[in-house]
Amino acid sequence: MSVKLTRSKKECIVEYDINQPPDIFFDPNVWHGMNKDDKIFLDKLRQKRGFRYRYTVTNFVELVSHLADELSKKYSNPFNNFKACFRKIIGLCHAEVLPSPEMDFMAEAGLSHYIAPSWIPDINLLNNKVEAIANANNLEELAQVIDVSHYIQLRQTDEESFRTAINNFPQISKPATRDNLKKALQWFMYIASFFLIERPSNGRVAYKNLAEKEKTSFQAALTSGAGRLFFNHCMTRVKQTIRDGKNVDSNDLYDMLQLILLRDKNRFFVTAEKSFFFYKIDDPESQKVVSWEQFRKSC
Repeated sequence: MSVKLTRSKKECIVEYDINQPPDIFFDPNVWHGMNKDDKIFLDKLRQKRGFRYRYTVTNFVELVSHLADELSKKYSNPFNNFKACFRKIIGLCHAEVLPSPEMDFMAEAGLSHYIAPSWIPDINLLNNKVEAIANANNLEELAQVIDVSHYIQLRQTDEESFRTAINNFPQISKPATRDNLKKALQWFMYIASFFLIERPSNGRVAYKNLAEKEKTSFQAALTSGAGRLFFNHCMTRVKQTIRDGKNVDSNDLYDMLQLILLRDKNRFFVTAEKSFFFYKIDDPESQKVVSWEQFRKSC
């Protein structure tokens, strides 16, 4: 049985098999903003309803990459601010990290054999790193266990790749023509190929190199379920970024990738980011996204 969400403006009703409670994963913005009362609420909810809170590889990469941020108005002590997220993860989450979105997508498309070994998380190693971060007093102490600069570089590389892709987004007229839509779809396939095949295979294969049967499977994974949700979020977010002239943020990429984890019908995603609610697909089985505010009030 899959978890069923029924949402209204005021509440969100969660229905599920009590013998198979759902996995709930959170956007990094929820981990950032979570206070002591929120943590107590989640702990009580877990005990009462059996929910399993999970953290993701995406959570880990994004949070670690900010540990060495410069001081700012938002974060007076970035190391401690982001370290606190890992303390919350240890206190609330199931020990087994969720797979990366890329791994889930490749599995859905029947292309798992292309995943580079480095993309398959070592659960014990990752848990040890989470614990080390949570208990470290400073970056110098943490450097003995984890190379924070590696994750900073990874985020910066992803941001630059995403910025380049957005800069290549085709001009769309109003109303859009068939040719406009064709070019936009070609652009999206470039994005999907790079981030969902080339990157997780460490450059070993791209969409254009796939056999025809594999290309069909790849396309099918993008036109239904969580893949379709990823497509809608990507196109909506990119258009908004271009329209509003906003800076490209790697977090936008990580946001849309997280949606692929909804491939598992017994998961739902909780976020404080409004951009997840600017569109809707006719597939409530896949669009299991709940605002943190609504989740906090309803459950």
